[in-house]
Amino acid sequence: MSLLICFGFPGTGKSYVGKILGKDFGYHYYDGDQVLPPVMRKALEQKLDIPDSMVDDFLDRLIDKIKQLAKLHTNLVISQTFIYEKHRLKLLSTLPNIKFLLITTPESIREERLAQRKEFPIERDYAKIMCEHFDKPNIPHIILDNTQNGEKEIKKQLQKFLLNLNSGEKIAANSHYHTD
Repeated sequence: MSLLICFGFPGTGKSYVGKILGKDFGYHYYDGDQVLPPVMRKALEQKLDIPDSMVDDFLDRLIDKIKQLAKLHTNLVISQTFIYEKHRLKLLSTLPNIKFLLITTPESIREERLAQRKEFPIERDYAKIMCEHFDKPNIPHIILDNTQNGEKEIKKQLQKFLLNLNSGEKIAANSHYHTD
């Protein structure tokens, strides 16, 4: 089984990369926002501070959903911001076979994408607050650069990553899969 988590700042294209993995690489894609409790979704929409208890409840729901989906799909990819390292570590302790993909994008592109977003929009100022609280990842992860170069570039990076993953390569923190 292959279980991937696309994480990173709002607007980097986590869902975009997850959908490419689904469409072109045989993964079942699931957007982690689908299990956001209604009270948390409302708090996000109103740009409120989210208490730890609410985030913990969401994380428990997401872990349960991942376990359910893992029983049904050999290859699974989840997208979610995962702002805090403690939540990434909880995922790793619960599901140790997870591989994390940090999706990166320059700030100007992220802001443009957020401004164009129709579903679950996040305003620029609120996204900046989320980015300020984002813990630098120390967990093993790879970094995919999702600039405006498009789908072709993402596919090249994913092909390189998946080839190495399938060969048993161990992922170290901050492994880059740029194709240039």
